[in-house]
Amino acid sequence: MAEKVLGIDIGRGNIKIVCGSLGKGKFTLHGHQILKTPKAAFGANGIINSKVFFEDEITQQLPDVIKHMGCKGIKCSLTISDKQIIIRERKLPFVPQKELREIVILEAQSFLPGPLEDFVVDYRVIDKSTDDENELLKVLIVAAPRELIDSYRSFIERSGLKIMAIDIKSSCITNYAKKYILREDMNTLVVDIGAQTTKFIMYNGKSYFAELEIDGGGDEVNFAMSEFLNMSDEDVERKKMNAEKFVMNDDVDLSQDEEDMYFNIAVKRTYEKIAQEIRRVMDYYRTRRFSSRIDNVIMIGGASNMNGIAEYIQSIADVPVSVADIPEELSSSFGSEDSQKDFSMIIPAIGAVLRGK
Repeated sequence: MAEKVLGIDIGRGNIKIVCGSLGKGKFTLHGHQILKTPKAAFGANGIINSKVFFEDEITQQLPDVIKHMGCKGIKCSLTISDKQIIIRERKLPFVPQKELREIVILEAQSFLPGPLEDFVVDYRVIDKSTDDENELLKVLIVAAPRELIDSYRSFIERSGLKIMAIDIKSSCITNYAKKYILREDMNTLVVDIGAQTTKFIMYNGKSYFAELEIDGGGDEVNFAMSEFLNMSDEDVERKKMNAEKFVMNDDVDLSQDEEDMYFNIAVKRTYEKIAQEIRRVMDYYRTRRFSSRIDNVIMIGGASNMNGIAEYIQSIADVPVSVADIPEELSSSFGSEDSQKDFSMIIPAIGAVLRGK
């Protein structure tokens, strides 16, 4: 029987938890849970405040939630994302793994903003190339503040779990995308719309190409509605998920009630910004890939679930846009409409399980 692994994605809006296993190339989802992230759970420097987490009424339930999923005491693979994490792509000589590690450390020291001992440095070979007949490795170098990593480790250990791996969010998304989304004959842009940031990950066929991140996500709608109408986050989230497809034209519909009118304005401002960024990313890809183009855009993340968003972004970005489908082999775990909306949120956590294996 394949070993169960827990995948956890701790976001600013929600904590996404997945219990899964991988045997003979097949991923099995045993359960998932989504908990609200407590306010003030993260410091300004991205450090997790475990005290805040475990004093919160919801996250106090975390150990019990994990136990209920049948995953208590098992290994955990964690995905992290923070502005302080530095990601650089480098072309390095083709050398044995031990020597490559040493070269990566030397290369990292050239861009780290502080002493090497203050950072955890790792790397991943993403491709091979040749330059003047010399074989080179295309390497993604990642450096995260040690204090940041230690705060995540402390949180996981306090939850009664054994940490197996920590990986950046884009790598976990890539693990999932390679298995379920990407095709060799299509260049794909995966857009992860989170609460406070939006991540854009480009793929050349099934190979990772590049990524970038911007400030802004679903919480911009919440903030606007709070400013306009003093609505709570909970009320705005309900409206997002239950709203009919919003009006996509530029005219303000004065026949709408005040709440619906301001809601449409807030949604348009937020997602038009994302659509324009998609166009910019597509231009970047085209200039770096010698006139190649992005063939389709796949959206994930909780803020991708609003009815009509994919069509609205497609109308501005002028490229096919859709929300990630639930793979057939996982569909039995998402029978209800509500749980189907959960799916786009837990993709990085599934990718963390795949990374853990």
